[in-house]
Amino acid sequence: MKHIFLLFLFISLSSFAFSQPISSPWSPENTKAFADDLCINGFLEEAAGEYRRYLFQTEKTDPEAVNALTDIYRSRSDDRGFDWIKKTVIPRFEKEKVSADYFNFFYAGNLFIRRDSLLLKEHAASTVFKKDTENLKMIIVNASYYILEKDFEQTKKILSSNASPVLGNLKKNINSYSEKSPVIALSLSAVIPGSGKWYGGSFWSGFSSLLSFSSLAAGTYWCYDQYGYDNWRTWVLGALTLTDYITDLYGSYQNALRVNEAAYRLICSETETLYSQWYE
Repeated sequence: MKHIFLLFLFISLSSFAFSQPISSPWSPENTKAFADDLCINGFLEEAAGEYRRYLFQTEKTDPEAVNALTDIYRSRSDDRGFDWIKKTVIPRFEKEKVSADYFNFFYAGNLFIRRDSLLLKEHAASTVFKKDTENLKMIIVNASYYILEKDFEQTKKILSSNASPVLGNLKKNINSYSEKSPVIALSLSAVIPGSGKWYGGSFWSGFSSLLSFSSLAAGTYWCYDQYGYDNWRTWVLGALTLTDYITDLYGSYQNALRVNEAAYRLICSETETLYSQWYE
């Protein structure tokens, strides 16, 4: 009887033990926990791999994991990573009717940084942020496209639809943007050396060009008056005067381009700041 009782007890304990679920180290829950731990400790590349594996394992998409993966790709400027989420994960969001606002906003920012106006236009057209309070994000995304196209009149119209102070610096930079014509700059310097640089806002550079040309031209005329046109002094100073004149024309043209590019970079930098600081 005793042996039978011990056998029954052993069978019962064995059945209980084997009936308990065994947690696999490769289960979705453990994969996500491992990814979170890697991310917290700064192993971003490894964490990104584990988050991708977790998203493949789960039947339903986890917005928290997508947000974490988006942050990693944003911090590493990983274009391929953003594209992978767009192609692989976001379609599942749409089927499950889960909001992808977080990713959609930062994906737009990534496209802006890449200066890919075509994809940004397509993305803006296909993106609808779920909450009314997210209207500001949609404004930033739409304005980004027109900034890449350098259509600042349309950009002003879009930004004027929202009075949020978040847009203050961007509005200020766009309103103060005044494109300089390189052709006008060159034409002005052709008449008065240095004036094309004044037109571009470079007063001292323009003054230096005018002074340099005037000095060389005066020296050339003096040599001509003293030694005649066939003297080597006249030819040397004349060549220097002509070189200085052509250099100023080229400098005025390039200066206008540099001024435009600097102002445009400032606008782009402020737009990138809106994306990068949104959740910081």
